[in-house]
Amino acid sequence: MAVKTILASLLALMMAPDMHAAEAGAIRRIASINLCADQLVMALLPPERVTTLGPYARDPVLSHGFERARAYRANRGSAESALADDPDLILVGAFDNAQTRRLIAASGKPVFTLEPWRGFEAGSGDIRRLSALLGVAEQGEALIREIETARARAAGRAKPGTRALVLGRGGYVDISASIVHDLLGVVGFIDVSREIAGLETARSGAFLPLERIIALKPDVLVLSETSLKGEDRKARLFAHPAFVRVYPVDSKDGPKRLALPERLTACGGPGLVEALERLTDGL
Repeated sequence: MAVKTILASLLALMMAPDMHAAEAGAIRRIASINLCADQLVMALLPPERVTTLGPYARDPVLSHGFERARAYRANRGSAESALADDPDLILVGAFDNAQTRRLIAASGKPVFTLEPWRGFEAGSGDIRRLSALLGVAEQGEALIREIETARARAAGRAKPGTRALVLGRGGYVDISASIVHDLLGVVGFIDVSREIAGLETARSGAFLPLERIIALKPDVLVLSETSLKGEDRKARLFAHPAFVRVYPVDSKDGPKRLALPERLTACGGPGLVEALERLTDGL
């Protein structure tokens, strides 16, 4: 009973301030400690309404808005740094550090918790709820329209039967990267990860040896930027002569590579527009 009481109290701390602040129209200054919330904040709000963004907002590998983020101040991702400037609302992610979220909730500040990617419809719902709370509903609808327009433009662009495989560093197939797999579905690719025996029992994915990749021989390999960088063993996999022979860097006909930077697929926000354009470019 004691545990349930504590959890109920924390939940009340997280929810009640949200509703009170929204009703009072008091939410003007926002802080975010979450990478995906950062992307939405930059798309919806000017810098003067944002006290700080999270520590990865300026990361060129992970953040779609890394250049724009230079106009915003950054926090350390801790409760103390998020609360330092007394924002009216703090944005967190459902899987951010639990202790940090508890400390923020205990402060009594309104909190908006952004859920992980659950598909395009749910993502639009998250944007709509957040933009309404921030008093920028029109900007939220404009962002949703931009994503949906890109989605409609990309829908079914792949030739019927085109098989695509998403590979990370060292030939890693990440079945937990649901955004990328959803994007493949939009374009009309057959997702080769569904054909890999035993992968469905892995917790998040598995490494495929070079021989296995070549034996599968998907029509398109979707590779992240970090997969191709560096001189370590994992990066050298994609420079192997046998691999390059099947998947030339600048293939015009036959099997090809498509580069899809992580910053476009780390979050379900404005990066989806460019991600869909990348996947359909040249098809």
